[in-house]
Amino acid sequence: MKFVFPFKSLRTGLMLTYLFLIASSLGLLAWRIGSSLDASRYAETLRDQEGRAILAASIAGDWLANYHSQKTDLPALQRDAETLAREISQSVALMDMRGKVLADTEHPNEVDHDDSGEPEMLAALSGRVASATRYDPDDLGDALFTVAPARALSANTTRKVR
Repeated sequence: MKFVFPFKSLRTGLMLTYLFLIASSLGLLAWRIGSSLDASRYAETLRDQEGRAILAASIAGDWLANYHSQKTDLPALQRDAETLAREISQSVALMDMRGKVLADTEHPNEVDHDDSGEPEMLAALSGRVASATRYDPDDLGDALFTVAPARALSANTTRKVR
């Protein structure tokens, strides 16, 4: 049985083999760099959102203390949350220590619902800054949710940045 070489010359065969190996190596390298950049961008976004959540929680703590001591009402709390959301360019939801939404800038007409079952809320209710990536029906895709506990003078409350 005679072996039939698929190319007209050995030089052509070697050149095409080397070109294939180089192209494959470059493709794998580009894929690896892209994956690394995606992971880096996610980590940076996570740090940014956690910083915004901590900042917003420190600001919102006084508002929540005033609400719990009945010095302010829910409409004022909603206005304060909307102002804060504009300043940090992030939607804001203020919640009490049981996870009940008191003010929400993304859904202002849907306050008074319970978010205490979400994994990041459970962490925040125990006093930790937390994040979770999950499906968001508003965005029709995955979204990063970040929460930080707000230290109010009269009650341990939480606030949420989406």
